[in-house]
Amino acid sequence: MLFNSVQFFVFLPVFLFCYFLSPHRFRWMVLLAASIYFYMSWRPEYILLIFFCAFLNYFSAILIQQSVDDRRRKLILTISVILNLSVIFVFKYLGFFTGIFNTASSAAGSSLNLPMVNLLLPVGISFFTFHTMSYTIDVYRKEIPLEKHVGYFILFVVFWPMLLAGPIERGAHLIPQFRKKYRWDFDRTVSGCQRIVFGLFKKAVIADRLAPMVQTTYSQPENFGSLATFTAAVFFSIQIFCDFSGYCDIALGCAQILDFDLFENFNKPYKAGSIREFWSRWHMSLSRWFRDYVYIPLGGNRHGRLMQYRNLLITFLVSGLWHGANFTYIVWGGLHGLFQIAGSETEPAKNRFYRFSGLSRFPGLINATGILLTFLLVTFAWIFFRAQNITQALQIIAHIFRFKLNMGFKEIMLGEGLIRFTITIGLLAILLLSAFIPKKISVLSSWLLSLFFLVLLIFFGINDGNSAFIYFQF
Repeated sequence: MLFNSVQFFVFLPVFLFCYFLSPHRFRWMVLLAASIYFYMSWRPEYILLIFFCAFLNYFSAILIQQSVDDRRRKLILTISVILNLSVIFVFKYLGFFTGIFNTASSAAGSSLNLPMVNLLLPVGISFFTFHTMSYTIDVYRKEIPLEKHVGYFILFVVFWPMLLAGPIERGAHLIPQFRKKYRWDFDRTVSGCQRIVFGLFKKAVIADRLAPMVQTTYSQPENFGSLATFTAAVFFSIQIFCDFSGYCDIALGCAQILDFDLFENFNKPYKAGSIREFWSRWHMSLSRWFRDYVYIPLGGNRHGRLMQYRNLLITFLVSGLWHGANFTYIVWGGLHGLFQIAGSETEPAKNRFYRFSGLSRFPGLINATGILLTFLLVTFAWIFFRAQNITQALQIIAHIFRFKLNMGFKEIMLGEGLIRFTITIGLLAILLLSAFIPKKISVLSSWLLSLFFLVLLIFFGINDGNSAFIYFQF
């Protein structure tokens, strides 16, 4: 079920009506039934996969809690993690690695070829497996208490606002909220609805309006020169932010109506002055997950600079692979790791240059330069993330530096429906998103702003209900 579909806007009020009319002791059942229905509206049979992951980690955590022998506890955890990762591997990476094996086999002159298995990727598989793994690992580390209520634990896995694309929650943060008693609150509902409108606006008015040009340019890079190709790369940076953060706004808005507090996933990432700061602002729940369960267990920054850089690079390569079975994602992750290493290595020299040149007296200029450079580096890496393969990514990069500056620019802008007026609206909206919305505004301002977004959504949004969110594929 898509957040931007008619089906969802029928589901939401019916669910809220049933939920808030139910006695507190039965609400978790209503929420669980709604979450199961929410996922089954896509592919009913894949709910069995979620139940497998849920029960696997539920019973693994119980066995770990009951074990007093450290070796046995570690063995149970290892088996649990392997089984969780095996689920992801079979559905997400089996075809990828089979293709690599067959290519290597052919290159070596062998006739041994493994059969290709193409399975439909379950929506949200990487997210709900990471939810469940984090819980088991935290129980093993004795960082959270064991959750014995099987219903609450399954609800933690399938909680519908965050089920398909995050944010990636932790058991210690979300599970206790299922026991909380609360009544329907008008102000909380209004605030949640305003956030839902804001998220739909980012998705339908900005992301979906930019998508056609990005798609056409990336699919036919040979037809476009520097300006069109560079514009498409910048537009994708804006598109993926508005698409993903728009989803998270809707998810957090729905949770807010229910009085649930989910992790924030974005904090104006394109205002970051460095790649390191960017990752403290972008997809923050995933960044924390890889920090806590990959980077720190590898050793973090505890064993010298070279080991720190090694751990950082491995973490980003794994993060890239997490996004999909394609070398483009691995390159994207590796680039961000290398950018961070380069930033750390050049930081002392950069500060000495600022002091020597006198630029240290102009912190605003330094900050603006850092923001621009970071955005360009992030946009460069996004080229690999968006491209279908490495060859296409290199074509896009090559065409950015083509001599034919304006080739195809006017045609693609007009031909794909991004007429001048719509672009003006989009740019205005982007400015509002990035610069002029403080964290706390008055009640009147929030109402006026929400009305403004709603008007733009009605008149300029793409509301066909068929535009899936980008991160659903992960």
